[in-house]
Amino acid sequence: MDTLSVNATLDNLPEIMDFVRDFSLSHSANSEQLMAIELAVEETAVNVINYAYPAEQSGKIQISCNINKQQELVVIITDDGLAYNPLTRAEPDINASIDDRGIGGLGVFLTKQMMDDVIYERKEDNNILTLIKSLNKND
Repeated sequence: MDTLSVNATLDNLPEIMDFVRDFSLSHSANSEQLMAIELAVEETAVNVINYAYPAEQSGKIQISCNINKQQELVVIITDDGLAYNPLTRAEPDINASIDDRGIGGLGVFLTKQMMDDVIYERKEDNNILTLIKSLNKND
């Protein structure tokens, strides 16, 4: 498993994205798979950076990547910020007009649509979001 741990700041987002992109490409992710992985990781990382820690507190974000036995790319995003399960958020009404739709939630919705599986757990005061994308060429 490859792991990157950085301060949870927007300045570190390019490093996070390069880390995930390099890992994905080194394991033969195609362009469609890479786009989905990058979108999901960016949405999740930005949410952690912007919302996991109170304004007066800073924290870390850890990104771990591996390939499981089913040839799925597994990205685990961990922070020790405020407890929050993004998967419990109500899905946005994508058919509603922008004026009628509430703010937020679209990134989580897209992440769930782009990944094959998304799992949240709270363990030892950490938020752990696992993103899984099959790298099988037939999927």
